[in-house]
Amino acid sequence: MENLQKIANTIRSITIDIIANAGSGHPGMPMGCAELLAYLYGEFMQYHPSEPDWINRDRLILSAGHGALGQFIPLHMAGYDIRIEDLKKHRQGSQKASSHPLYNPTLGIETTTGADGYGIGNAVGIALGQKILAYQFYQEYQHLFDEKIIVIGGDGCFMEGISYEAAQLAGHFKLNNLIIIYDANKVSLDGYIEETCSTDYVGLYQAMGFDVYTINGHDLLQIANVIGPLRTQQQKPVFIIAETQIGRGLFNRQGTLAAHSEALDLATVENSKLTLKDNEQSWYINPEIYDFFQHKHQIIKDKITLKAKKAPLQEEEIFSALDHFNYSDLDQPGRFLSQEMLNHLAHHFPQIYSGSADSARSDGTWLKNIDFLVAPHYQGRNIKFGVREFAMAAIANGLAQTNKIIPVIGGFMAFSDYLKPALRFAGLMKQQVICSFSHDSIFLGEDGPTHQPVEQLAMFRATPNTLVIRPADSSEIKFAWIIALQHQGPTILALARQTLPHLDIAKDFQNSVKMGAYVVRDTKTPDIVLYASGSEVALALEVYHELKERTFNVRVISVPCIELFDQQTTTYKQSILQHEAKISVSIEAAHNMPWHKFIGTNGIAISLDEFGLSDSSKNIAETFGFTTKKIVNRILSNLLKK
Repeated sequence: MENLQKIANTIRSITIDIIANAGSGHPGMPMGCAELLAYLYGEFMQYHPSEPDWINRDRLILSAGHGALGQFIPLHMAGYDIRIEDLKKHRQGSQKASSHPLYNPTLGIETTTGADGYGIGNAVGIALGQKILAYQFYQEYQHLFDEKIIVIGGDGCFMEGISYEAAQLAGHFKLNNLIIIYDANKVSLDGYIEETCSTDYVGLYQAMGFDVYTINGHDLLQIANVIGPLRTQQQKPVFIIAETQIGRGLFNRQGTLAAHSEALDLATVENSKLTLKDNEQSWYINPEIYDFFQHKHQIIKDKITLKAKKAPLQEEEIFSALDHFNYSDLDQPGRFLSQEMLNHLAHHFPQIYSGSADSARSDGTWLKNIDFLVAPHYQGRNIKFGVREFAMAAIANGLAQTNKIIPVIGGFMAFSDYLKPALRFAGLMKQQVICSFSHDSIFLGEDGPTHQPVEQLAMFRATPNTLVIRPADSSEIKFAWIIALQHQGPTILALARQTLPHLDIAKDFQNSVKMGAYVVRDTKTPDIVLYASGSEVALALEVYHELKERTFNVRVISVPCIELFDQQTTTYKQSILQHEAKISVSIEAAHNMPWHKFIGTNGIAISLDEFGLSDSSKNIAETFGFTTKKIVNRILSNLLKK
């Protein structure tokens, strides 16, 4: 235990140096959890800096991402490529020791965290993914999968609803490779926990199917006696309440609100250092600590046998799988056209796992003739997430981080708001998560404005590394799936509840959906250019015929994916953005936010800037101006003004 205490004291000392150097930061968690971190990295966990692709390595996730120094410092001591120079740039531009953990397994950082509670959902996903790998993809090596997924959360993490959502599923799936540690220091950013929370966490987690332990988080012997046996004796997911003192060792601040994130003055630094034996010197790490970790790695090295890197699907593979694919009916609701594609692809690619927030048979994500996933053998590829959108998306990120599973998740577009934070993290980490959202517009009808999306498309289009594809018919849906299976990042498929007529517009993948926007009806010198996406492309074509009869030259452009269009060459984009026309018009039953790049400041956006209503889709179209007659009249009126 002497070496582990040295590591704990060094974590505290270097934390003080880093926070003082940066002039800001969060010393409370790494100093309060120093013994826990020392035991996990120094004794319990199985990992190796030179083998980041070791499949069954242990993983430590900081759901309390503000405590990132609690990862960066021991990772540096353990030999990962995080140098003292990187630690000195913490919160000052460092990409290896940033303010919160950023996904980089090569550095031992297993996921991106920062929003309270998210890491717990992500850890449940990784733990479930590891079970699937062991039982489905590497059955002959199943005996090697003894890894543990450990997540440390703070008081705030366990107040966030996602921790409860995810823990319910962890208990349901009997994830005996998951260890959740609650850093119970009784302090949050804005006050003491007694002011906001009186939850019985022992009873709560036992009720959700966990084994629960309470320990003194500063007592290395207690820590070892509880966590150590879990390597071989864990039967259920485990919840450990580690009672700690925030900022332990921080002069005049330990156990107080000030320890969380207030800047350190010189007196606090100097007096704190005096209490840390052998660590008074700034930036000092005893060479014995480096030797300790090197010895640990030599022992671990012999256990490393199973490694794998991610092998993304190639376009040729996907086209080959589609050689003999034909829709049963070309005129179907978009969600069911998508379901036919998904089912065909899932039977060719066993890495596709699909799940929904209790709406799989409605949103089109159910894999037919395939079982749903159950413990303890984790067979089946339909995952029933229940009504838990946020946890579903966080777990999907974890599944994607196995580098083997391609998760597809579904729900109604309006309720994607519940899972947006997790999809943001998927974008940050560039994780391949495919979101199949049905009921994509006001035209779902009588369910009314609570279920009718308006602002969601714009929200997702504004999210970096994310593709939003809103297909117009069966051909665009087919090509959308080809793109989604290749994109290294989240893809949003916005699918219509209502029937989409087969338009036969996307005949060539390379020159249609893959370009993001493409011409479907053309003329040499257009008077009017119509841009549309999804179900409104059919409406744009009706408008086209009406205007053509009135002798106008009209060009129609389908825009299934604005993000892909933005990636094209300047020449191609200029060929689509025809601002020399008399007028440009966008037609999409959603907020107009992205469309002015296409239609210019003087164009017409047929869009929504209000919520919908409960009525038939026909009456809704009439009310909000999404009819051929109303759009033509609006265009003609605008032309007369000119």
